[in-house]
Amino acid sequence: MRASVAGWMTWWARGISERLAAEGILRFERIIGVVERSVYGVLAKVVGVVLWDYGEWTVVWGTLFLVGLIVYTWDWVVGWRDEARFRAAGCVNADGVAPVVLRREEGYWLIRARGVAADDFKDRVRRRRLEQAFGVRIVDAVELPRGLIRLVVGTERIPEFLRYEALIGYLERLSERAGMRVALVFGASPVGLLTRDLADLPHLLIAGETGSGKSSLLRFLLVQLVGFLRVEVSVIDLKGGVEFSGFERWVRVASTLEEGVKLLEEMNEELDRRLSMLKRLGVVRLEDVPWGPRRVVLVIDEVADLLAEAKGLTEHNRLVGSARFLLGRLARLGRAAGIHLVVATQRPTTDVIDGQIRENLPARVVFHIKSDAGSIAVLGDGQATELPTSVKGRCLWDWGTERMEVQVPWISHEIALRVLGGLRGDGAPRSPRGEAAPMSR
Repeated sequence: MRASVAGWMTWWARGISERLAAEGILRFERIIGVVERSVYGVLAKVVGVVLWDYGEWTVVWGTLFLVGLIVYTWDWVVGWRDEARFRAAGCVNADGVAPVVLRREEGYWLIRARGVAADDFKDRVRRRRLEQAFGVRIVDAVELPRGLIRLVVGTERIPEFLRYEALIGYLERLSERAGMRVALVFGASPVGLLTRDLADLPHLLIAGETGSGKSSLLRFLLVQLVGFLRVEVSVIDLKGGVEFSGFERWVRVASTLEEGVKLLEEMNEELDRRLSMLKRLGVVRLEDVPWGPRRVVLVIDEVADLLAEAKGLTEHNRLVGSARFLLGRLARLGRAAGIHLVVATQRPTTDVIDGQIRENLPARVVFHIKSDAGSIAVLGDGQATELPTSVKGRCLWDWGTERMEVQVPWISHEIALRVLGGLRGDGAPRSPRGEAAPMSR
């Protein structure tokens, strides 16, 4: 009986070991050798002797003991592998001690990292090495008490091309439960479809070179705002309004500098009216007024055309100065009043968007940029220059501590007009107040 029990335990332990190895957990011959010697080379015989000497009632205890040792060995193997990966990426503290992954859950890891800060996981070079070593995308790192770090990770593969039609069902469900919020989808990311509330952002800067995907993203956002969420939208497009031709049925489009400044003046008048209302009611946010005015979004396509001065053109420069002041005021004060900005540009440098306006556009969607100076101006580093030029619509999402690659869906000008026609019918643009529009905030 001793030989049969020992053989059965050896066969059982070997099966578990081989299964673990097949799943990629035991990758090295040295580790497999240790497991084989410790599990079925020694313990199976020991358990067999125990069962022979003390009877079959010890089967449960012997099995639990063997399972416990397998789990312990498994943890040791995974921990040893994680330590090697952290060391290879240069992620160790001053004493050379690597972090330890305490828990792996869907979407995040809990890490004990004494002496290693969360910013170390955000370092561009180190983050790339860690992503390659662990096969995940590091989205964010948050420091917790007692030397712990919550690492937000994503494992979903980002497609190289994403059609708008694939997201229609999700957009419909999202709009049905949106309520008072303005939830916008930006595209596919390592953590799934990237969805953020415009009220939290509250303003958005879109940057990237020609043909990178900015126009498709703007059309996609307009379809969501105007068609699904029924938000009042106005557009400033000083390239003759070509990009938004046909959208005049649902949005107000300013196509000259004079029209753009006039629209900004009306927006600032509405801003003053709303701020006065909030002060009179003793509240600080539009969300605190259930019967308050609807949210308003101003989209500016190529803000450089609105803010660029021209030598020797006095009247032009006067209008540009007014536009710069009015836009900066909306960026500073618009959040509380429910007025949001979506600003797009090919040149996100300081001579186009000054520091005050840029600092008040905290959420960034950055497509490929050729120069390091442009990437540094909008992201703080040159990562936008490393985006693949062969993948149209690939961008970086940067907001607070979040940074991740996103694939923006493709939607043509014709499809966007057809979708809005089906969702809104023959609409008509409204003033920034939008009293006549049956829309939600």
